[in-house]
Amino acid sequence: MASCKFCSENCPKESGKRSSKFFCSPKCYLLFRTKKQEENCWLCKTAVRKDGYSSLKIDGKEVLAHRLSYQIFKGLIPSDKLVCHKCDVRNCVNPDHLYLGNDSTNALDRQRRNKSTCQTGEKNHRSFLTNQHILDIRKMCEKGFSSEYLCKVFNLKYSHFTRIKNRQIWAHI
Repeated sequence: MASCKFCSENCPKESGKRSSKFFCSPKCYLLFRTKKQEENCWLCKTAVRKDGYSSLKIDGKEVLAHRLSYQIFKGLIPSDKLVCHKCDVRNCVNPDHLYLGNDSTNALDRQRRNKSTCQTGEKNHRSFLTNQHILDIRKMCEKGFSSEYLCKVFNLKYSHFTRIKNRQIWAHI
Protein backbone atom coordinates (compact mmCIF):
# COMPACT_ATOMS: atom_id res chain seq x y z
CA MET A 1 0.00 0.00 0.00
CA ALA A 2 1.39 3.44 -0.98
CA SER A 3 1.71 6.42 1.34
CA CYS A 4 0.15 9.81 0.66
CA LYS A 5 2.77 12.31 -0.61
CA PHE A 6 1.28 15.03 1.59
CA CYS A 7 0.26 13.49 4.91
CA SER A 8 1.94 10.04 4.72
CA GLU A 9 -1.35 8.23 5.43
CA ASN A 10 -2.04 5.01 3.57
CA CYS A 11 -3.68 5.49 0.17
CA PRO A 12 -6.49 3.16 -0.81
CA LYS A 13 -5.30 0.52 -3.25
CA GLU A 14 -8.03 1.32 -5.75
CA SER A 15 -7.16 5.01 -5.80
CA GLY A 16 -8.42 6.40 -9.08
CA LYS A 17 -6.70 8.06 -11.96
CA ARG A 18 -3.46 9.99 -12.10
CA SER A 19 -4.04 12.67 -9.42
CA SER A 20 -5.38 10.55 -6.61
CA LYS A 21 -2.84 7.80 -7.19
CA PHE A 22 -0.33 9.21 -4.70
CA PHE A 23 -2.68 11.03 -2.33
CA CYS A 24 -5.18 9.77 0.22
CA SER A 25 -7.76 12.48 -0.57
CA PRO A 26 -8.48 15.40 -2.89
CA LYS A 27 -7.70 17.69 0.07
CA CYS A 28 -4.14 16.33 0.34
CA TYR A 29 -3.73 16.60 -3.42
CA LEU A 30 -4.87 20.24 -3.40
CA LEU A 31 -2.69 21.20 -0.43
CA PHE A 32 0.34 19.46 -1.95
CA ARG A 33 -0.12 21.60 -5.08
CA THR A 34 -0.52 24.86 -3.09
CA LYS A 35 2.03 27.50 -2.17
CA LYS A 36 1.08 29.89 0.63
CA GLN A 37 2.00 33.53 0.02
CA GLU A 38 2.71 36.40 2.38
CA GLU A 39 -0.52 38.15 1.31
CA ASN A 40 -2.42 35.12 2.68
CA CYS A 41 -3.24 33.84 -0.82
CA TRP A 42 -2.75 30.14 -1.38
CA LEU A 43 -1.61 29.82 -4.98
CA CYS A 44 -2.28 26.59 -6.81
CA LYS A 45 1.02 25.50 -8.40
CA THR A 46 -0.55 23.55 -11.26
CA ALA A 47 -0.55 24.97 -14.76
CA VAL A 48 -2.72 28.04 -15.17
CA ARG A 49 -5.34 27.88 -17.91
CA LYS A 50 -5.79 30.61 -20.52
CA ASP A 51 -8.53 32.18 -18.42
CA GLY A 52 -6.15 32.52 -15.43
CA TYR A 53 -7.66 29.76 -13.29
CA SER A 54 -5.78 26.68 -12.10
CA SER A 55 -7.24 23.22 -12.47
CA LEU A 56 -6.49 19.75 -11.13
CA LYS A 57 -7.35 16.28 -12.37
CA ILE A 58 -9.51 14.38 -9.92
CA ASP A 59 -10.47 10.87 -11.00
CA GLY A 60 -9.60 11.77 -14.58
CA LYS A 61 -11.79 14.90 -14.65
CA GLU A 62 -10.57 18.49 -14.78
CA VAL A 63 -11.74 20.45 -11.73
CA LEU A 64 -11.14 24.15 -11.14
CA ALA A 65 -8.86 24.43 -8.12
CA HIS A 66 -10.77 27.25 -6.39
CA ARG A 67 -14.05 25.32 -6.72
CA LEU A 68 -12.41 22.19 -5.31
CA SER A 69 -11.04 24.21 -2.39
CA TYR A 70 -14.47 25.66 -1.65
CA GLN A 71 -16.04 22.19 -1.69
CA ILE A 72 -13.36 20.73 0.58
CA PHE A 73 -13.29 23.50 3.19
CA LYS A 74 -16.79 25.02 3.05
CA GLY A 75 -19.18 22.54 1.46
CA LEU A 76 -21.24 21.88 -1.63
CA ILE A 77 -21.68 24.48 -4.35
CA PRO A 78 -25.28 24.92 -5.52
CA SER A 79 -25.65 24.55 -9.29
CA ASP A 80 -26.80 28.17 -9.68
CA LYS A 81 -23.79 29.63 -7.82
CA LEU A 82 -20.26 30.67 -8.75
CA VAL A 83 -17.21 30.54 -6.49
CA CYS A 84 -15.85 34.10 -6.46
CA HIS A 85 -12.56 35.54 -5.18
CA LYS A 86 -12.31 38.39 -2.67
CA CYS A 87 -8.61 38.79 -3.51
CA ASP A 88 -8.83 39.01 -7.34
CA VAL A 89 -6.19 36.28 -7.69
CA ARG A 90 -7.70 33.66 -9.97
CA ASN A 91 -5.42 30.80 -8.94
CA CYS A 92 -5.87 31.49 -5.20
CA VAL A 93 -7.45 28.57 -3.34
CA ASN A 94 -7.50 30.04 0.19
CA PRO A 95 -11.02 29.24 1.44
CA ASP A 96 -11.10 32.53 3.37
CA HIS A 97 -10.78 34.37 0.04
CA LEU A 98 -13.65 32.47 -1.62
CA TYR A 99 -17.38 33.13 -1.45
CA LEU A 100 -20.49 32.02 -3.29
CA GLY A 101 -22.14 34.44 -5.69
CA ASN A 102 -23.96 34.62 -8.97
CA ASP A 103 -23.19 36.37 -12.25
CA SER A 104 -24.57 39.71 -11.09
CA THR A 105 -22.85 39.77 -7.67
CA ASN A 106 -19.59 38.75 -9.33
CA ALA A 107 -19.94 41.49 -11.96
CA LEU A 108 -20.81 44.13 -9.34
CA ASP A 109 -17.84 43.06 -7.22
CA ARG A 110 -15.48 43.29 -10.23
CA GLN A 111 -16.88 46.69 -11.15
CA ARG A 112 -16.55 47.97 -7.57
CA ARG A 113 -12.86 47.07 -7.61
CA ASN A 114 -12.36 48.34 -11.20
CA LYS A 115 -11.54 44.84 -12.43
CA SER A 116 -14.41 44.66 -14.90
CA THR A 117 -13.61 43.31 -18.35
CA CYS A 118 -16.78 44.88 -19.71
CA GLN A 119 -16.00 48.57 -20.10
CA THR A 120 -18.57 51.05 -21.35
CA GLY A 121 -18.26 54.11 -23.53
CA GLU A 122 -14.87 55.26 -24.70
CA LYS A 123 -13.19 52.90 -22.20
CA ASN A 124 -14.33 49.98 -24.37
CA HIS A 125 -11.42 48.96 -26.60
CA ARG A 126 -13.74 48.53 -29.59
CA SER A 127 -15.28 51.99 -29.37
CA PHE A 128 -14.35 54.47 -32.08
CA LEU A 129 -16.58 57.18 -30.61
CA THR A 130 -15.66 59.42 -27.70
CA ASN A 131 -17.83 61.06 -25.08
CA GLN A 132 -17.51 64.32 -27.02
CA HIS A 133 -18.78 62.63 -30.20
CA ILE A 134 -21.88 61.48 -28.34
CA LEU A 135 -22.52 64.96 -26.96
CA ASP A 136 -22.09 66.41 -30.46
CA ILE A 137 -24.47 63.85 -32.01
CA ARG A 138 -27.18 64.61 -29.47
CA LYS A 139 -26.72 68.38 -29.77
CA MET A 140 -26.88 68.18 -33.57
CA CYS A 141 -30.06 66.07 -33.33
CA GLU A 142 -31.66 68.79 -31.20
CA LYS A 143 -30.67 71.41 -33.79
CA GLY A 144 -32.47 69.44 -36.50
CA PHE A 145 -29.65 67.77 -38.46
CA SER A 146 -30.93 64.78 -40.41
CA SER A 147 -30.24 61.23 -39.25
CA GLU A 148 -28.74 60.33 -42.65
CA TYR A 149 -26.30 63.25 -42.48
CA LEU A 150 -25.19 62.43 -38.93
CA CYS A 151 -24.74 58.74 -39.79
CA LYS A 152 -22.50 59.74 -42.69
CA VAL A 153 -20.47 62.30 -40.70
CA PHE A 154 -19.89 59.96 -37.74
CA ASN A 155 -19.64 56.79 -39.87
CA LEU A 156 -22.52 55.07 -38.05
CA LYS A 157 -25.14 52.55 -39.07
CA TYR A 158 -28.65 53.93 -38.70
CA SER A 159 -29.54 51.39 -35.98
CA HIS A 160 -26.47 52.38 -33.95
CA PHE A 161 -27.26 56.08 -34.38
CA THR A 162 -30.86 55.54 -33.24
CA ARG A 163 -29.74 53.70 -30.12
CA ILE A 164 -27.35 56.57 -29.25
CA LYS A 165 -30.05 59.18 -29.89
CA ASN A 166 -32.59 57.30 -27.73
CA ARG A 167 -30.02 56.72 -24.95
CA GLN A 168 -30.25 52.94 -25.23
CA ILE A 169 -26.45 52.96 -25.48
CA TRP A 170 -24.04 55.57 -24.15
CA ALA A 171 -26.71 56.29 -21.52
CA HIS A 172 -24.06 57.39 -19.02
CA ILE A 173 -23.38 60.52 -21.12
